[in-house]
Amino acid sequence: MDRPAPMRWRTARRLWPLLKDLSKGYKRKLFVATVLVLLGRAAALVPPASTRFLIDTILQHGRRDLLPKYVALVAASIAASALAGLTAERMFGSTAFALVAALRRRSQQHIAQLPVAFYDSTRAGTLTARIMSDPDALRALFTNGVQTAMSSVGTAVLSLLVLLSISARITLLAAFSILAFCWITRLRLRRTKPLMREGAAIAAEVAGRLTESIAGARTVKSYCAEGAEAASFARGLHRIVANSLEILYATSRLNATFAALNGMTFLALIWAGAGGISSARLSIGELMTASLFFGMLVGPTAQLVNTGALVAEASTGIERVLDILDIETETSEPGRTLRIGPIAGRVEFREVTFRYSNSSHGLRGINLTAEPGSMTALVGPSGGSKTTILSLLTGFYKPASGGIFVDGINLDKVCLQTFRSQLGVVAQDVFLFHGTVRENVVFARPAATDAEFQSACKAARVDEFAAELPDGYETIIGERGVKLSGGQRQRISIARAILANPRILRLDEATSNLDVRSESEVHAALSALSENRTTFICAHRLSTIRGADQILFLENGLIVERGTHETLLASRGKYSDLWRIQAQPRAAEREPIQVLEGAIGG
Repeated sequence: MDRPAPMRWRTARRLWPLLKDLSKGYKRKLFVATVLVLLGRAAALVPPASTRFLIDTILQHGRRDLLPKYVALVAASIAASALAGLTAERMFGSTAFALVAALRRRSQQHIAQLPVAFYDSTRAGTLTARIMSDPDALRALFTNGVQTAMSSVGTAVLSLLVLLSISARITLLAAFSILAFCWITRLRLRRTKPLMREGAAIAAEVAGRLTESIAGARTVKSYCAEGAEAASFARGLHRIVANSLEILYATSRLNATFAALNGMTFLALIWAGAGGISSARLSIGELMTASLFFGMLVGPTAQLVNTGALVAEASTGIERVLDILDIETETSEPGRTLRIGPIAGRVEFREVTFRYSNSSHGLRGINLTAEPGSMTALVGPSGGSKTTILSLLTGFYKPASGGIFVDGINLDKVCLQTFRSQLGVVAQDVFLFHGTVRENVVFARPAATDAEFQSACKAARVDEFAAELPDGYETIIGERGVKLSGGQRQRISIARAILANPRILRLDEATSNLDVRSESEVHAALSALSENRTTFICAHRLSTIRGADQILFLENGLIVERGTHETLLASRGKYSDLWRIQAQPRAAEREPIQVLEGAIGG
């Protein structure tokens, strides 16, 4: 059972410190806007408040000479109310847009600092909604929530005071109607808020699937799965519509109750007013004024009912943002306070164990040492945990037990940004942004000079294919570099790593997407880059790691063999068997492999 009231208070308590932080620089503006709202509502009450004077004094007593002054006063109050309302709405609106932008920035910065494990279990489309769509609820909260609530409450309070000065009986009737409306609002929120939260979750899920479907358009088309994706999207839309209808039906029932109660209280007002006039307790002007203010009291109450629904919907989006902001980031992990300077690059794994949450397999008691400037190669069958070791080294995950030490410092105590700034990564699955060749290369070092950029591109052989592109280095390469070949994308990734000038290199199948000719060309650049840097290379092509200082053969999360290429061949173990398999290429492949081995100094 959902408990809306405690949840609303909990959301308010969580939101308040965030709002105070985000609204720095806007407090004076918000204060002025609040004053203008209240002044505007007070000015708007002048016309109905003067009705008694119009009827009882000007009309019934024939004081026509006072009519111009009355008209001037009412016109001035209307103008003041409109001007104050317009100014306040603009001030609230501009502040709300600024706060939404600030909350989006805060959300993006926070999500970017979350551990990789969080991304493993969360869709990209869902995160996009959390950053772009959910913070927009803050604008609704300000423009449709805070501003309307202040205006309505101010009108209701002033109306009650005027009613009290006219008739205590009518005031009690009005107070009863307000309590009844509040009770209806509570029922409405209790029913609709969980539905709104469920609807937001469904919408994010559908958006996530749609994002994946669009991003994987080539895969969808390759398997003729357009119909299946359309059906999946249609099912998602059906869930959204069903949820929206539940909210609509619940809201319409309560609105009907609200309308019936409103009609009954108006009849009660007429009954009480007629009795007051017949007994001379009320004048006609007082009854007309009381009727107007009773309507002005019911109107703001109705606005508050609708505002309550809007606030509930807004709070759903805000809660989703707060849920993300409550997740501990990598930089806020306890103990990660040590900021390290330039490192030599000595890496040690001491009895490291690790497994993913959804897997029964993982690393078991891994021990390895990589000296500064050395190359460590990780080989073995798929699923042997080679990439897992590289992920642990990068700080994407923390060991379940044991420790990883860099220059003798436990990585668990290090501020990861100060460590990762000294890492260079070239992965098998190259990720490029939708932008130019230049933008993707300098992503590693935005402040790099043009000479440094040109040098990195030349070393990675990017300059060779860039010269053939329509706009050279300024050519747009499409999402994930779709306009380039696999080898071209890999060369950009290598240039990016070269430009980073790291102390530790992580090469995860770095040349897997290159043809033999390109591989031989790039390998020389990687060899130069690896010099005097600690390098970890994960490779299936054993010919690319013959010169490694140590080769580790991993199987089922264990290091089953270790040594140099020559010592492992001499031991005639698993590495030797794998080498013999790869050393017997088909006749058509024999010559290119010989070219490759000669290029890497084999």
